[in-house]
Amino acid sequence: MSTESIEVTGVVPAQPNDVYQGFLSSEIHSAMTGGAAEIESTETGGSFKAWGGYIQGSHIALESGKRIVQHWRTLDFADTDQDSRLEILLKPVEAGTHVTIQHSNIPEGQGKNYETGWQERYLTPMQTYFSQQSK
Repeated sequence: MSTESIEVTGVVPAQPNDVYQGFLSSEIHSAMTGGAAEIESTETGGSFKAWGGYIQGSHIALESGKRIVQHWRTLDFADTDQDSRLEILLKPVEAGTHVTIQHSNIPEGQGKNYETGWQERYLTPMQTYFSQQSK
């Protein structure tokens, strides 16, 4: 079965450790995206759910303030689809953190929707959330 890969980038006005914690804290993740998140563990192998269970997965690799790698899937994946792979890279820049979201092994035909979703439901809300935190 064919798969797709996407990459989305943006700058978030916060330090890399704050952005990292935002992805891995149920409370902050929910607040910054507006969708309910349950991060059961912040350890490698730990599981998570986001957007009320629409997204679910587990942590493959975690490098504090630098990198998050996850097995990732949504309710739009067929039971026969393998988990996709999500890698979030965090790099300090003068304006905060340059966030790179690399999402691969997406079921064919779904990549564009996730590309839009990462921008509209993560990067843009994170920029707003962290801008408000610094005031």
